[in-house]
Formats: sequence, structure tokens, C-alpha cells
Amino acid sequence: MVELPVLFVNFKVYQQGFGKNALTLAKLCQEVAKKTGVSIVPVVSPVDVRLVASSVSVPVFSQHVDPVSFGKGNGKILPEALKEAGAAGVVVNHAEDPVSDEVVRAVIERSHGIGLEVLACAENDSRARSIAEFSPDFLAIELPELIGTLKSISRVDPDLVARSVKAIFSVNDSVIPIMGAGVASSEDTRASLALGTKGVFLAAAVVPVADPKTVMLELANGFTVGTKR
Repeated sequence: MVELPVLFVNFKVYQQGFGKNALTLAKLCQEVAKKTGVSIVPVVSPVDVRLVASSVSVPVFSQHVDPVSFGKGNGKILPEALKEAGAAGVVVNHAEDPVSDEVVRAVIERSHGIGLEVLACAENDSRARSIAEFSPDFLAIELPELIGTLKSISRVDPDLVARSVKAIFSVNDSVIPIMGAGVASSEDTRASLALGTKGVFLAAAVVPVADPKTVMLELANGFTVGTKR
């Protein structure tokens, strides 16, 4: 189970975030998590799950999964395969890998059925409300146009975050809101808690930079350590 507050670090397909580089970065995530007491979750390519999960003690999430079962489904990512490889959870409906509500629901049901946690993403408060009905463990609010910009949603449109948190809780108060899109500093992580979320989901501020450890330390220090699930 992922503890709170949480920093989800999405490795995406950055050169610094795949294969041996993914392992190196995940170990830095683990180091910072131990030093700060803040949960840090590497979100890696499905093909890197086994390599990373077998080498670190922090929970590891897969960037993608398909709601398929054993049998037909050439090229699909089977939930059981990720579970067996060591994944603790999966991401669904990221802005760079969008799917329909029907698929979101199916992914959540299949993943929960085998003990995988789910971080779902929504681009606005309306979508957040509809996805919350499917009971993902975490629901990240992300403005697609801010992803990768280092311009945090907490500064550009904090009202959207607050509205989305309210929308989520209006239908399902067991879902944990997460803030994404442009998160880059301790100011942003502090703001995420003030706006009612329990963590952040980010990539560009950490993965492709020269000193990701220092950035993660700053981000983690913006949280109030001790906000546990």
C-alpha cells in the first residue's frame, strides 16, 4: 500500500528513465524516500517493471496496462504479468495515453481483482467526477497543456484542483486526489496539500534533469511529513 503524502515520478520514455537508467533513478527515489519519510513511487515502462521492482523496496507502478484476460490479445499488457513482475499498481488514462471511461472502469476492475492499485488521471473536474465513480485508489487532476511545462497547475489554475477534489469526494470519498501537470518545486507540493490533494504526479521536473536527487529532496520537503493514509 502506498503511504501518504506521495510523490509519483513518471519515467515516461525519457532516455534517463528506461532500462539501466530506470533502475538508477528508481534507487534515487528509494534513497530520497528513506531520507525524507515521503513515499516516492517510480512509474516505469511495463518492460522495466521486473528490473526495477526486484531491486528496490519502494512500490513500483506501471505506466500502462490493458484490461485483458488470459488468451487472445496479441501485444497487450496483461495485469497478471505486471503483478507477477512485481508491480504494486498501474496508471490509466494519462493525457499521453488517453482511454474511454469504459476502458478506465475495466482497468480498475481487472487490476483490483488481482491486488494492483490504480492511479487514474482526469483532465477536468467533470471527468474526475465520472472516473471517481469507478473507485480508483488515486485520481490525478492534470491539465494536458501544462504537462512537461514546469508551470504547475497549482499556480496556473488552482481552482480547477479544488473543484476536482470536491467533485471526487461528492461521489466517492475513498478516492485519494493527486495533483499533476507542471509540478516542479516545493512550493507546488505544499500547494497540493493546501488544495486538498494527498500528493503529486510529475515527470519533467525530475527524470530528464542533471541532478534528480536534489529536485526530489526539494519536492519531498514541501510535504508535511506524517500525513499517512
